[in-house]
Amino acid sequence: MHDKTRKFYSMEKGKFYKENDKLMIDVGAYTAALEFSTGLTADIFGKPSVLFFQHALKNLGLNSNQVVMIIGGAQLAGIRSVLVQTGKYQEGDESRHQYIPNGIVPNLKAAILHIRTKNQRSPC
Repeated sequence: MHDKTRKFYSMEKGKFYKENDKLMIDVGAYTAALEFSTGLTADIFGKPSVLFFQHALKNLGLNSNQVVMIIGGAQLAGIRSVLVQTGKYQEGDESRHQYIPNGIVPNLKAAILHIRTKNQRSPC
């Protein structure tokens, strides 16, 4: 099954997500298993794929300098990002990810205030 002309797609490679205050295995584990067993590399069309963010910008009719995302992968598409310390956030996540956020805030309300304040002066 190691035919390099074949392709497969996955939404993302996330390790886990939070549901009902519990961490649950995400699609990334299944993607990794399929990559290992087939010898193929999945084409990612969800976050943090640059194509995902570029498609969103196009559909919204916006440029990357007009947008701030609460997700790190957006930076690959030239979009500023803010890390919100809620949901599946764990202490030290700031240094564990390959994307360094333009801002770090404790909750969504603080993210909105941060974005509004920074957009009045300059980008995050």
